[in-house]
Amino acid sequence: MSVTEKKRTSVLDPALLQAITKAFSQPNVVTSSPSDQLAKLSVNTPTTASSSIEQIPHLSPQTTTEAKRSAVTEQTPLLILNQEFQLPTHTPRRSNNFLKGCKWSPDGLCLLTNSDDHQLRVFEIPCDRLPSNEDINAVLHLKEPELIYDFQWYPYMDSNQSDTCFIFSSCRDNPVHLFDAYTGEVRASYKAFNHLEELVAAHSLGFELQSCRLYCGYDRTIRAFDIQRPGPCVTQWNTCDRTNDIHQSGIISCLSFNSQIPGMYAAGSYAKTIGIYGDMNGELIAVLHGHTGGITHIQFSADGNRLYSGARKDGMILCWDMRNLGETLVTFQREVNTNQRIYFDVDPSSMTLVTGNSNGRILGWDINDSSTPVLDFLAHNDCTNGISIHPKRPLFATSSGQRRFAGDIRVTVSEDEDEDNLFAELNVVIYLLVAIFGVSGAFQKPASNLQRLTPNVHTKDVGLDLCPTCIDEAVEAINVILNVILDEGIVENCEKLCDIVANKTKSELIGTICNLACDAVGIDEFIRLIISVDLDPIWYCEMARLCEINDHGDATFTHFGVYPNTGPQGTTFVIDCSFKSLNGTGTSMLRIDIVDSHNETNGNDFLVEAKKPGTYPERIALKTLSAWNCDPSTGFCDDFPVGTYNVTAQFCNGECGSHHPHSGTYDVGKASFTVTKKK
Repeated sequence: MSVTEKKRTSVLDPALLQAITKAFSQPNVVTSSPSDQLAKLSVNTPTTASSSIEQIPHLSPQTTTEAKRSAVTEQTPLLILNQEFQLPTHTPRRSNNFLKGCKWSPDGLCLLTNSDDHQLRVFEIPCDRLPSNEDINAVLHLKEPELIYDFQWYPYMDSNQSDTCFIFSSCRDNPVHLFDAYTGEVRASYKAFNHLEELVAAHSLGFELQSCRLYCGYDRTIRAFDIQRPGPCVTQWNTCDRTNDIHQSGIISCLSFNSQIPGMYAAGSYAKTIGIYGDMNGELIAVLHGHTGGITHIQFSADGNRLYSGARKDGMILCWDMRNLGETLVTFQREVNTNQRIYFDVDPSSMTLVTGNSNGRILGWDINDSSTPVLDFLAHNDCTNGISIHPKRPLFATSSGQRRFAGDIRVTVSEDEDEDNLFAELNVVIYLLVAIFGVSGAFQKPASNLQRLTPNVHTKDVGLDLCPTCIDEAVEAINVILNVILDEGIVENCEKLCDIVANKTKSELIGTICNLACDAVGIDEFIRLIISVDLDPIWYCEMARLCEINDHGDATFTHFGVYPNTGPQGTTFVIDCSFKSLNGTGTSMLRIDIVDSHNETNGNDFLVEAKKPGTYPERIALKTLSAWNCDPSTGFCDDFPVGTYNVTAQFCNGECGSHHPHSGTYDVGKASFTVTKKK
């Protein structure tokens, strides 16, 4: 073990650690303590090779093979905001203002920025009509009297409900302020006092969603406020009580709450530690060590399985496994060479991490592979300190700047040199995140052991049937269209866009598929769908009117089984089923999942074209001559694993699991079979 690895340890309360271990060994026991509730998290610990983290629909991690091989090294900004932050007099000695972070509102309609001029600014971002080259002025300026330490949106903020539109701000030598995001007025103040009855300022803010309490970090103290009762805190905890076996010293610089376990939160400290607190009364479960600088930002993944942390003058973002406290799961390397707080963010699907850097670059990783970034490009000519992923769209915002002193400028402006080049870059930029994610919906990679025996026949009279061809080409088409929009920005019409797509793919067919879908909805709506919606191949081809839609269709399995039920290795088993439809079906999918005794899943997706009312057979062969996806003709293959297998067939309108229109589950069939040792 290296010296670095030895430093990444934790100090655990032995009793709590024993309780956690016991809870994991008894997963069916209902517990109420957050430390016990760790057992409720998925027991399949993510590794650098795979992950069982559940994905949400609007940001899926699936990408094309080509996208995984190379990082995105260049992006065209969709929107640049800089007019608001410029000082009236442009001289090197007056270039002191700089941005210190940006955060999307929970409903995704507004962007909040913090800058060194002690102002929070609210921008209304027209995400529906991005990309755009126009600069946008802030709709609201929130002025604080001193340096702003932290700022947060009210977590249930909804722009359509004015009584939820609030912003919390903490600044030096002042109480926490609650601003009205409509009027800019201070609606409430939350005050804290030290042992000398002196007012003290909060260094960090966080929300416990279940109780809707505001938690604030102070020097060796965490205080909780009832946001409906302005004034003093309702309770407080000393994090550095040395009478306890474990404690956390230093200023509590950042807070993050676990959305899956009520009451559990993490607290970062400038003393280089992270405390894991287990419930509302400040129970300290563990203290994590591993950073070489004071902690500046921490964030739980949406599923609660992981905690990410970053620190000042520390180039590592550490990923902690909450099911194995004290062990770092993955380390992501970035450049942080100042004391400035440099944010990172995890997308809502918990699959991708993006971060700013001191050198102005943006880095992004698949969270299961820290070796190679999937995103690496220069976003700013100065420190990229803020980054925030849009909660509902594949967009992210970045902010730039750092403190400059007159002594930092050591050059003389010549007559032909642009004086503006001497100034720190000071702006907010919005980029597409689509280059990381690509197409969300795609048929499972075929398992070579499975072979469809019945033909996929379209029973309706539609003339030339292009639906299967469209679906086969849709994955490549959508990814290329995304990257064309990314590279070209605004495209005037469908013909121009799809000509570029055809040239990039060297395929007139893909260009035609692009044109059909684009012409069906118009260029503006098409670009909006491509940018903001996770397109699956079936829905895309339905939108292009190449695949049939039937929202009143139905289908029920009349028979489902596997034959033979038992056989030795080498047997060809047949998944034999039939379904009956009274109203016909639209373009559908048959998803076959085969699960072994170790919960490992293999399977395949099969396109089922639109059917007239009637009864239809489906037969799929499973060859057990060799292990999954191994071709004996190419070399040695292991034997097919012996054991009992459970088969699940999901028959869906549209793509299985899709949240788009014209999709849903018709029926589910289940059966099992057993593979024995060959003689």
